[in-house]
Amino acid sequence: MTILSTRTRAFFILIIICVSGAYADSPRWPVDGEIDLSSSFCEFRPGHFHGGVDIRTGGREGREVLAPADGYVWRIRYSYGGYGKALYLKDHDGHMYVFGHLSRLDNSLERLVHAHQYAAKRYYLDLYFPPDSLPVTAGEVIAYSGQTGYGGPHIHFEKRTSDNKPLNPLTNGFALNDNFPPVIREMQMVYRDSTSVFPNGKRRQVIPVRFDRDRNRYVVDSVYLVQGDVGFAVKAFDQIRHNGPSLNLYRVRLFIDDYLYYENTFEQYDYAETGMVDLLFDYYMLMQDWDDWHVLFDRPGKKFSGSTSYHADRGGFSGSTRYSYGMHTARVETYDAAGNRSDLEFRFMFAPSGTFFTPRWAGDSTLYLTACPDLEYIDIKRVIVSGYNGAGGWKHFDPSSIEARGRNNYVVHVPPGRRDWQKLRISVAGVSGWYKDDLYLSMASPRDMSYDIDYRLEGRGVRFTVTTRDRLAPIPRLELVYEDGYTCHVPVTAVSPRTYAAFYRADHIATRIIRCYVYTEHSVTPIASRDVNLLAVGVGLKPLRYSVDKIFTVTADAGCTYAPILIEAYRDNRRFPRKADRIGGVYVLGPETLPLAGDVIVSFRGDFTANDTQVAVYRLNDDNEWSPLETTREQGRLSARTSLMGTYAVLRDTEAPRVKNISPGRNRSIASVYPEIHCMVSDKLSGIEDDDDVAVYIDGEWAIPEYDPETEVLKTVAPVKLTDGRHEITFIVSDRAGNSRTVTSEFVVDTNKK
Repeated sequence: MTILSTRTRAFFILIIICVSGAYADSPRWPVDGEIDLSSSFCEFRPGHFHGGVDIRTGGREGREVLAPADGYVWRIRYSYGGYGKALYLKDHDGHMYVFGHLSRLDNSLERLVHAHQYAAKRYYLDLYFPPDSLPVTAGEVIAYSGQTGYGGPHIHFEKRTSDNKPLNPLTNGFALNDNFPPVIREMQMVYRDSTSVFPNGKRRQVIPVRFDRDRNRYVVDSVYLVQGDVGFAVKAFDQIRHNGPSLNLYRVRLFIDDYLYYENTFEQYDYAETGMVDLLFDYYMLMQDWDDWHVLFDRPGKKFSGSTSYHADRGGFSGSTRYSYGMHTARVETYDAAGNRSDLEFRFMFAPSGTFFTPRWAGDSTLYLTACPDLEYIDIKRVIVSGYNGAGGWKHFDPSSIEARGRNNYVVHVPPGRRDWQKLRISVAGVSGWYKDDLYLSMASPRDMSYDIDYRLEGRGVRFTVTTRDRLAPIPRLELVYEDGYTCHVPVTAVSPRTYAAFYRADHIATRIIRCYVYTEHSVTPIASRDVNLLAVGVGLKPLRYSVDKIFTVTADAGCTYAPILIEAYRDNRRFPRKADRIGGVYVLGPETLPLAGDVIVSFRGDFTANDTQVAVYRLNDDNEWSPLETTREQGRLSARTSLMGTYAVLRDTEAPRVKNISPGRNRSIASVYPEIHCMVSDKLSGIEDDDDVAVYIDGEWAIPEYDPETEVLKTVAPVKLTDGRHEITFIVSDRAGNSRTVTSEFVVDTNKK
């Protein structure tokens, strides 16, 4: 018994030692106390993933930042933008830890940084250190939180592999106590083919969801009809506390008929993949409402190691065989990093494209509706016929006047006869609850044969909307004309008695679409037209060079987009800000809802010189303000590369930055011999570019200029101990345009002052 007890004790001691060793080797969070996040791994940022997590600091600076593991300081990088003051550590396994937006480093590291800054007389620095030259131990204070760079006070924290691939911290040693499952707000069906539109006339259908407490899952109450190659997306997010910030999911999976179709997992990524963020999330929706929609199918050009497609359709449902028609059940599973899960279940009816029935009149009062092939798997419950006679609106025909013939053919006995109705509407209802307006038949000549044509670029193509003021007008035909004379007809879908929609995309045609025509059913001459200017660019096509008016030119390589697309470029004569500073017109390169795989070049001809730094190309940002682009200047031409579609103009900046609210104030007496000196520096147009544009001198000695472009605060500390007496501060600030301002002030140090 004694031997057994000894062995038992030895066994438990061994377990404790092993467990203690495992805990000792595990990394720790870089802050003590409660961990609350404002952003998580792989969240959307324009053109790149968010590479780590953002730890909230309660809106304050100065929270201690601790080393998460034993290791050494590998890199220190300071700049006005990006991560601001950033520190990089490596542990003994080669993992890298990144800390951004710091206010300062720990004392010894801060002195090292200052020594390099004073030696170079620059704020910016990027220092690398050999292994173990600056060792740290787990739990050691290495820095303090701040808000340098972009964003308010917080700590940006990353963990990377030894070959510099960002890892999801929440699944790689930094788990959180999270009992809140993901939240699913809406779902979306998106057509992926080149012609289909939903009954709303759009390429996408946003669908509400609700949480069913009895089934403990999210559900869609209605069944929706799908008639083309479709993909699915969900608006979903995670929370780690009640009413907390919306965070990215860890995994999203799509099942159709209990088969796993598609999966996205945000575990890690390679920096070569960071641009895929524009394809993993719905860029079109993000550019409009900034809600994160997870796209559950592959778009052309998407190559992300965390995505897996288990079918040839790359996550989409195309109905490749006639046996695909009918009812399908789908499920979306969402997971957070803690393993909490929420499911969404929905059903959709997949049907042949186009109209279900072909109409044929027999005499004046009998209408035959012949079903298209492959309707046998569609759960048609009934056909509804409505008529419009101008008195009292639409009237439903008595169901007894609609006679089924065979499986899905019908005979409609029109009361009292076709000449008594101006328009008929044939609708179809399914047993499962879906509904479709299938046909509109005009019986009388319309009074006003005018149509209006509008269009919008989206989904790599163009969506047309044709409207008429007369509800009796027949469904129009739409024809597109290319620059080389080629014409094509686009299928039109009736959205309502007065509104019609069509979508068009032709990936293989490289010439411009210059015009669209509307015809009635039997007319040979168009009754409406509109000039358009739709340019084809992208993979598989020739490089684009197009001039709008010999002033504004767009140049794009085939690789600037992920797939062949249609874009447009035109002069916009609407009112825009800063008219007095603009040179020439404002031009649009659209659509703004299109992500680019590479840069395009926009250029302006004009009376420019190669040395005139005051003029530059600007893009209108989301705040309706002009943002400068890196501009190449030649005689008579300005050019700039841009990775975003949008609105562009040339502006001249002649106003120097402003310096105000200097502290200590002029002639003010202070007691400190190491006073903190600060002021406000603002520029209305081109802005401060980097630390070469900012200088502060105290009694003629260079001082470290810390500038935050977001808060516009410039601050510094005296480089040496100041003596009693009068001291001079000099601020020299310049903007990107080369406009400079020098402001000098004085203050008095009086150590006897209480």
